[in-house]
Amino acid sequence: MQEHPTAVEAVPEPVFSHSAPIPEPRGDHPAAHAGMDGNGSGTGVTAVLPEELRGFNWPAFLLNWIWSLGHNTWIGLLAIVVPFPIMQIILGIKGNEWAWQNRKWDSVEQFRTTQRVWLMWGLGVLILTVLLVVGVIALAIWIAVNTNAASTNAASTNAASTTTARPFIRN
Repeated sequence: MQEHPTAVEAVPEPVFSHSAPIPEPRGDHPAAHAGMDGNGSGTGVTAVLPEELRGFNWPAFLLNWIWSLGHNTWIGLLAIVVPFPIMQIILGIKGNEWAWQNRKWDSVEQFRTTQRVWLMWGLGVLILTVLLVVGVIALAIWIAVNTNAASTNAASTNAASTTTARPFIRN
């Protein structure tokens, strides 16, 4: 007859214990860089926008979908299909936050410097666009005035030639 043990046998330690260290993120993962310099940019929605960067982002408003490509803010591509100015205003309001979350920045100053460059390009594109539109309108007006004047001159010339060009008949 077999005897049953009366003592409880020792249970082996589990392979995954709560005291095991949590592995560090890999170097290519955004979380690996968060907090190294304290700014946390580029870590996605967990990145907290510094207070001094809160405000309207004019480069995002002016260059909308182009700015979005440069800042990995893919939602900004909706500016191509959403009627003007809905998405442009949204990008202006949320642009700083989205750019901070979606791209790694060395410092607040680097962020500001980069946005200043984008602003200069945005203003340049705006000025060129306004000049182009004004030029096209001026050209259309000039063509309309000169075409109308030319047709008026041609009509008056035809009318004058028909009234003065009578054959000479002798009695």
